[in-house]
Amino acid sequence: MYADPAQLVRFWGPHGSTTRISEFDFRPGGLWRMVITFPGGFDVPMTSRFVEIAEPSRIVFRDVPPDPASGMPHHEMLVSIDFSENDGRTRILVQVTFASVETRDAAVANRFVRPIAESMERLEALVAAR
Repeated sequence: MYADPAQLVRFWGPHGSTTRISEFDFRPGGLWRMVITFPGGFDVPMTSRFVEIAEPSRIVFRDVPPDPASGMPHHEMLVSIDFSENDGRTRILVQVTFASVETRDAAVANRFVRPIAESMERLEALVAAR
């Protein structure tokens, strides 16, 4: 579901959000461009570059800094998503590595963890409904 943008938009982002993907080049070096519309109508454009793809076990991407004119914060992070089987179920481990303690603290202050946790909840509901 992570390799298919048509599936990814069904769960990526917090509850009540929508995600639109304008580019999804799923290969190392490829770009992933999207806009997440958060509840209340606030749009957050994001661009990432895939660093590593080892299907079906690992995806790694790095956020690309936004256009400075956008005024959007940039948290300088590397995201690793590892998939493993555990008793016939898929275990997903998401690890986010920030460039500095300051960028990590800024992301935490902006409730960065909530959208990730809610994305996992949305994914679990989609899989359960299959």
